[in-house]
Amino acid sequence: MTTLLKDTFQNFINKLQIEQNVDLKEFILSMENAFQQSGFRDACNSGEQQNILVIRLDAIGDNILNSSFLRELRRNYPSAHITLVVNPTVYNLVELCPYVNEILRIDYNQNLIIWFNNALKLCNEKLWKRQFDICFNPRWDIDYYNANLLGFLSGAKERIGYSTKVYPNKEQVNAGNDFFLTKMILNPENIIHETDRNLFILKALGLHVQNNKNEVWYNHEDVLSANELLGNNIEKGRRLITICNGASRMAKVYPHELFLKALKLIADKEDVTFVYVGDEKFVEVGNFLKQSLKDKLINLAGKTSLRVTCAVISKTSMYIGADTCTMHIAATLQIPAIMILNEASDCPKDYRSFYRRFSPYQTPCIIVQPPHALKPCCDLNPRTGCIANTSHCISQIPPNEIAAAFENLRRITYNSN
Repeated sequence: MTTLLKDTFQNFINKLQIEQNVDLKEFILSMENAFQQSGFRDACNSGEQQNILVIRLDAIGDNILNSSFLRELRRNYPSAHITLVVNPTVYNLVELCPYVNEILRIDYNQNLIIWFNNALKLCNEKLWKRQFDICFNPRWDIDYYNANLLGFLSGAKERIGYSTKVYPNKEQVNAGNDFFLTKMILNPENIIHETDRNLFILKALGLHVQNNKNEVWYNHEDVLSANELLGNNIEKGRRLITICNGASRMAKVYPHELFLKALKLIADKEDVTFVYVGDEKFVEVGNFLKQSLKDKLINLAGKTSLRVTCAVISKTSMYIGADTCTMHIAATLQIPAIMILNEASDCPKDYRSFYRRFSPYQTPCIIVQPPHALKPCCDLNPRTGCIANTSHCISQIPPNEIAAAFENLRRITYNSN
């Protein structure tokens, strides 16, 4: 049944390798014809035994904010077979998700030949045999990962996601992507946070959303690993504070010297132990902080899986740091958070604002921001935050402002317990 699909796909890749530049639209039309001939466009299964595909090829934080979507999707389709496709970096985080039946991985590669070969392998070995009734791509922002294209190539009969028309940059970068969808969702009114945007897709289909809280999933072994890494610091009586000063973009990273000054101001007044978390890219920063903070810092950078990181953060009482996945883990665990944000206070708080889209969700928080955007960021029209590839606008935040935020958040949260 899938021989025609595989041959059509493989012929395109062969042609791409030879000519280096082929007509993608022609390929898509050829695949659509092959899907129709192979029975993939027959009516959807209207019963409960549906096959559903969810594609989330974006970053770790995006997948954390998608956890409530997976739960509410399962609530609406209790008997469906749900397949989740993620990038390999995210796999450990979602491995124990109780709401999906199957988790698959695909490497994104900017080299189209490599990416199409990866997509053919995944489709031929895993996706086509499912003959999916529905495919969801909940991502609202620009599709940098070919997720909508993969949804089309999966053969799913119905393909649901946000239209490119939700904002101009997406319409420009993802021109033509709406062709891959059978139902395009437009901007929901007064919904800005990414968690709520994910859930809105279900609401737009007339499905019921009962609970909007996000989740992270880890097990007893992960907790034991966390306990071993933290050692007797759990029993010392000091407050454990999760910290992270690394992110996917340098513009989101607070200068390390200033971050150290802020931590020293806090440690001078409070009996705390900072727990530095992050992947191997952050080891050097952790070592830099450890040199000055000594036994007041536990450097776990590069030492934990994502699930163990979740277990570690669950043992702490506050998060201080960048707008990154560890902040979203902390917020999901209801840990109060101080978000050090690179988006300036005078940037518009509209539907593109990181302040509103990615703020710690449903937990007490204080967001510390630079007062204004520096050049050339301030010249953007409309401005959407810092565009530098260095610690730029964020460097205006004085360390004592972060220390003051700690005092205020401690007063709000600790005193209420």
